[in-house]
Amino acid sequence: MYSNNDFYQHQFDGDIIDEVQMSRKDTIKQITMATRDTIKAAKGNSKAAPTAVEDAIDAIPMAGKDNINALPMTAKDITMAAPTAVDANPVEVDANVFSSLGGSIAPIVPSDKDSLDYNITGLKKVIIFNNTTFKPGLLLTERKGGVEDEKSIKTTFNSLQWNVETHRDLNAREIRHVMQNLQTSPETEKLAALAIFILSHGKNNKIVFAKDSKYRVDKVVMSALTADNCPQLAGKPKLVIVHACNRKRKDTGVEVIVMDPNTNQGSGNTYTIPKFADFLILRSSFWKHYSYRCPRTGSWLVQALCNTIKQSTEDNLSLMTAVLKTSRSVALDKEVRMDEPTHRLHQTKQMPLLFST
Repeated sequence: MYSNNDFYQHQFDGDIIDEVQMSRKDTIKQITMATRDTIKAAKGNSKAAPTAVEDAIDAIPMAGKDNINALPMTAKDITMAAPTAVDANPVEVDANVFSSLGGSIAPIVPSDKDSLDYNITGLKKVIIFNNTTFKPGLLLTERKGGVEDEKSIKTTFNSLQWNVETHRDLNAREIRHVMQNLQTSPETEKLAALAIFILSHGKNNKIVFAKDSKYRVDKVVMSALTADNCPQLAGKPKLVIVHACNRKRKDTGVEVIVMDPNTNQGSGNTYTIPKFADFLILRSSFWKHYSYRCPRTGSWLVQALCNTIKQSTEDNLSLMTAVLKTSRSVALDKEVRMDEPTHRLHQTKQMPLLFST
């Protein structure tokens, strides 16, 4: 059945889940490979003793480090969990992120649910993780110019009355400690907004390098700031700005000619754009999270997008505004409601992810 507030309440079939977490086998493989690589790197540096192995273990992907229950459930587990088995793995639980919520306290947020703007009156803070030099074993060059970026960030945000905290050349363990201290500090609750700059070398869209090893931005930084792990920042804007190479591919650009509006022909004026310019990408859910689709009414994202576009033609909204309103609608107006309250998907949410170039 479906309630009037458009919160879905129904039993899920196998085809309801569009995007699922990696399989149990892939998760175990990832942990095993990370353990091997990090411990091998630690052994290769004699100066790292006696903390080398401890640091290596800390670098293991956070799923399943201390808690095997963090791994996706098996098909048998799912069958036992609910009368209607879901033919998919559940979302991976990150056992390594410190949680100060305790599962019982609802965070107090500064803005109303229907507000389109954040209330950022009050203290605002910038944290800079600036890694310019790295251990020799990583084979990474010094990031010359990183100090200049740091100076520019300080000058810019200080002029806007933001407090700036700088951390230079920290190792992965120290970066995690900074994030944990942010979670537990009584000063965090006083913040109206937070910006984190990560300046380093990178490997891909998620992995960047600390002084001694690589780490995942989504695991170490973003997961530490979620509403359940850091309720003091729930409902407050959190900016994460990363400057790091993803790989070694070059974008040579494409020369374009400006059209003459009178003739619809080339005007002779040219300029160059990146090859991946002009993209607006809206993914249905955040990295490695479920996307939901109702057999009766369709998927949450597509239905919300179509409804918003129809409304935008009447309200003369820009495309970007329509996409942001779509994301907001899915995030706040949708929720899974199962007939069995103990079902593992009961009261779960969906957060779309937006990219633009």
